[in-house]
Order: sequence, then structure tokens, then C-alpha cells
Amino acid sequence: MSRFFNPVVIMSLLIFPAVSSWSASDSPQALDEARRSALDRIEAGQRLDAVLDLLAALRAIPPDRPDLAAPALGLVQLLLFTNEYLMTNEECRTLYAGKLDEKNRPMDRFLVTLMRMTDDTGLQQKEVDECGRNLFELSWGDHKPVRMGALFIMSDPYYYWDTEIGHEARERFIKEFPSEYLAQEAQRLPLYMKRKEGVAGFREVLDRKDNDGNLRPLGQRLRQDTVGRAIHESTNAGKPGDAVPACMARLHQLAAGAGPWAERYAALSLIEAFQDPEHAPAVRKAAEGALANCDDPRVRFRAHLIRMSVARNQGDPAAIIEDAQALLDTEDIPAVPDRIMYEEFKNSIQQGSDKLAELGQPAKALQLVERLAARFPNTLLATKLQEKIDPLRAMAQAQTLSQP
Repeated sequence: MSRFFNPVVIMSLLIFPAVSSWSASDSPQALDEARRSALDRIEAGQRLDAVLDLLAALRAIPPDRPDLAAPALGLVQLLLFTNEYLMTNEECRTLYAGKLDEKNRPMDRFLVTLMRMTDDTGLQQKEVDECGRNLFELSWGDHKPVRMGALFIMSDPYYYWDTEIGHEARERFIKEFPSEYLAQEAQRLPLYMKRKEGVAGFREVLDRKDNDGNLRPLGQRLRQDTVGRAIHESTNAGKPGDAVPACMARLHQLAAGAGPWAERYAALSLIEAFQDPEHAPAVRKAAEGALANCDDPRVRFRAHLIRMSVARNQGDPAAIIEDAQALLDTEDIPAVPDRIMYEEFKNSIQQGSDKLAELGQPAKALQLVERLAARFPNTLLATKLQEKIDPLRAMAQAQTLSQP
């Protein structure tokens, strides 16, 4: 991620004067139209024009429209993915000119701060402090979409797990924007972070106490949230040894149920953590339940990713191929706040191809990476994939010739 997250590169990229038809980004429909148009341009090989359109649309978001923060998520993620994986070095050199106006533009200041925080070269303490100060000031600013973005990052336990910054940000977020999806999702971020620890991690979030021994407000809210309540009730009923299967059963029920898409998605994301050999079949079954009962593209895409991950771990080539084909057939990759689905898509297809080659099916592995390269033609990603395609083609040909 270093090419994208270099802050100098980001500052230069975002200030580049974009000429675009997207003069206003004042509705979810307008933002989605801008994103879809940019995606069409990317798939047609017009990466530079696509980035310019995305930048113009994002910078045109009215500062008094917090409801547009979530719809803008897809544009931001597509821009990040294009810059990191698709643009050639020559295109980057064309774009990276000028400065970002951090002083006068809250959106620019927010984006630069985020890029600095996620720069994989690391930060000095002075830079860490500056980023924290920027987020804090932006979280009190008048640009409401930026304000929400700052609060969301400050709520992220990856940066601020057991700190007053994180606790206060989640409190302010839910108080100031109680009806916004991102505010609700920010409350679940600690559960996502702790999911790899399974039931013990979930309990740590749900049972977290303050210095006076009282249950944290976050724990109180999560126990009222459908997903959090299901985890809490299932892990505190019955014998201790029953906690994991009981928790998985409730999450499975939610993932395959008839609730709102965000609850289904959250349940799937949390049940994914239980991928040890004993519980992996139940994870796969939960993903299949979501696929059978839910039409929401975000839930279905996540279910395919999870089922394919289990199939790779189990060494099941037929299942890998089935989910990889479903992902590749998806015309419009969805946006969710906890991960960039474009990157998840790319990684899953590549990992599935690698596993198929390992299992002695180079021809099937070749088909996956060829389709991925065709999805983003004439891009840096396609060029790098060629390094996989050529050896796989040779392996597939050799295997064919060796057959009687």
C-alpha cells in the first residue's frame, strides 16, 4: 500500500485540477452515478479520466449534508483502489503535481491526515500527535461529512481501542448523528476488531467497564443492538463450553434471517472469525444461508468471500471455483465501511488461483487470473497479473501434454 499511502503522493493527487461533468454531488443518486461512470471508464482503460471524475464528485459534496457521507464511501474506495493498483507510473507522474490545500479545505485536511495515519512507512510521535490533533479539530468542524469521517476514524479501535479518544468519539458520534448508518456502524467497530479472539474478544467489548467499575456506554448500546444482544445472550447462557456453538448459531440465524442488511452483514463478518477446522463447516453454512435468503449485494458479496475463504482452507477446488466465478460475475462491487471490497475482490481471486495451482489445477487457476486481468485491462494490476498468467499457462500446457 505504500505507493498510495505516501502522503506527498496523496497531497499531489487530490489537488490536481479535475475537469468533470459532476458539478454537483448533492444526492446519493448523483454520487452513485459518478461512481458507476468512473468504473465504466476504468474498465474501458480510461483510468486518468475516471480518477478526475471521482475527485471532482467528492470535492463537490455539500458541507451541510451528513447524509452523503455513507453514499460517498464507494467513490472514495474506488479512487483508492485505482490509485494503488490500477494506474501506471506514468499516469501517477501526470497526476502528482501541486499541493493540497489543508489550510482552507476541511476535506483535503481530513484526507491527508488519514493517509498519513495509514502510511506503512510508519510515523514519528510528532506526526502521530499532529494527526490526532487534526482529527479532533475536524470532528468539531462545520463540514459535516468530514466531521463524520473524523469521528468514524477516531472511533476505530485499530487506532484508539482503549483510550478516551475512542470512547468519547463513539459517544459524540451516536449523540450528534444518531440516525446515520456510519454512526451505528462505528459502535460495532470494536466487535470487528476483537472477532479474531472469538467469544472471549466479544465479551471483552460487551463487558468493558470504566474506572469506577460501571459498564461502558458502548457495552450498554451493543447489548441493545440486535447483533450485540445476540452475542451477549448466547455467550452468557448455558455451560461455558457451549458459548462458541451458541454464539455461532445466533450469528448464523441473523445472517440468514430477514433483518436489515447491515445486521446480516455484521453477523457474517463476526462469524467469519471461527474458521478453525472444528467450526469452519458452520461458518460455511452461515454464508450459504445468507446467499439463499438475502438479495442485498453487500451481504451476498461478503458471503461469497467468506465461503471461498473456507473452501481455500479446506482445499475444496470445486467450491473455490464456484465462489470465484460468482465474484467475477458481479458487475458492481459494493461498498462497506469496514473494508475496501475492490481490494478484497482482487485478493480473493488471486488467493483462489494460487490455491487451485497448489491443488494441481493450473488451467482453472489460469482462468481466474485471466478474468481478473480482463476486468481491469491495460492497468498496472493487469501487468502484474501477467507475471502469474505466463507460468500458469505453461503449467497448464505441460499438464495437458502429460495426460495420456
